[in-house]
Amino acid sequence: MSEFDDLRRRHQVSKNRHVGYGICYACTRNAKARDNCPYLLLHIPGNNGTQHVYSRNCHTHPIKHIRSRNRN
Repeated sequence: MSEFDDLRRRHQVSKNRHVGYGICYACTRNAKARDNCPYLLLHIPGNNGTQHVYSRNCHTHPIKHIRSRNRN
């Protein structure tokens, strides 16, 4: 998992864990801000397959977002 820690340090982002998805790199806890992110797509190889994230400079977060089941 060292490659993910290196990525996190390089982009200065928090490491958030979600059950069923694994490690997510989030620029913000605000779901709306993540959804509207215009940043670049990176494909990073890892132990569990390829990690797909949006990234630009210090801004990194995953493509998929875990949304609340309570949305109407």
